[in-house]
Amino acid sequence: MPAWQRTPRRLPTSCTFQTLAGNPMTSRPDGTLRRRSGFSIVEMLVAVTILIILITITLSVMDSTSSLWRRSSESIEAFQSARLGFDLMTRELSQATLNTYLDYDDPSNPTIYRRRSDLHFVCGPAGAGSLPGTPNTGSAIFFQAPIAYTQNTAQLGILDGPLNVCGFYIKFGTDPTLPPFASGQQRYRYRLMNLLVPTEDNRVYDNTGALATQFSWFNDYIDKSDFPVADNVIALVVRPEDPADPNLFPTLDYNSLDRWKANPQPITANQLPPLLNVTMVAIDETSARRMENGSAPPAAITSALASFQNRINSNAADISTALDELGAALSAKNIKYRIFSSKVPMRESKWTRN
Repeated sequence: MPAWQRTPRRLPTSCTFQTLAGNPMTSRPDGTLRRRSGFSIVEMLVAVTILIILITITLSVMDSTSSLWRRSSESIEAFQSARLGFDLMTRELSQATLNTYLDYDDPSNPTIYRRRSDLHFVCGPAGAGSLPGTPNTGSAIFFQAPIAYTQNTAQLGILDGPLNVCGFYIKFGTDPTLPPFASGQQRYRYRLMNLLVPTEDNRVYDNTGALATQFSWFNDYIDKSDFPVADNVIALVVRPEDPADPNLFPTLDYNSLDRWKANPQPITANQLPPLLNVTMVAIDETSARRMENGSAPPAAITSALASFQNRINSNAADISTALDELGAALSAKNIKYRIFSSKVPMRESKWTRN
């Protein structure tokens, strides 16, 4: 028998065996085997508890982040149309024109020169006097501007900058642009309305200056040539300003034809103001949907707007105080809102105090 077969073999002082059950066993220095110890039940419970806590914290952070992102997205979407409508309005306002010129007071017996214009610029409280719009929503404004909008492109499309009747005001009601088959989905909302009369229908040159017909060039086209440009706009304030005299216009009223035949003419006669201070207030769709009351305006909004209108009617220059009070009234009802404001230079204004 070979020597290697006759020599007894010894176990190493440190080696590991795998039992049939899969539990590792380690040899001791004396050659006997011992079982390696595992995690106890208490240790496993502690580890599982820590894991659950970590998962809970992670899910909580993810939920907070998701909620913040969702609220931010809703806020951006809610006021995006209001921002676009505000930009459109300020752009058109800056293009307003009167084409003012000097002419004799009486061609057959001239004595003085006067400012004359064949056009008209007017703004004032909405829903008051001859101005359209929902009452207590601030201002309504109407003017002419070279927007070059026509439905007769064959004959008028070649003209360079033809004039259009333009206007902006706020109206509470349904959406007139919604097709008839979707009438069941109508929503009653405050909306910023844009009046845009085609060039071929511009009747401002028919204006004789008489009070009865002075505003027909835009009133005859309300509900015919107007359309909404932004939903949930609850207030619009347009205040004429003179940078050299901020208190020159204490009210919202401005009418370029008012007493234009007087001698001397008022400072507003047949001329544009040098600057328009434009402010707009919009609420989000979530708040509007929560307060929806069918065809009736929400009471919380009408109450806040009534106080707002009273404030600006008494002192239009104190618009900041009126906005603070309106914001406080809306916040008290948990109504989310945003204020848009801009000073619009009137590019065609040839402002003079003479």
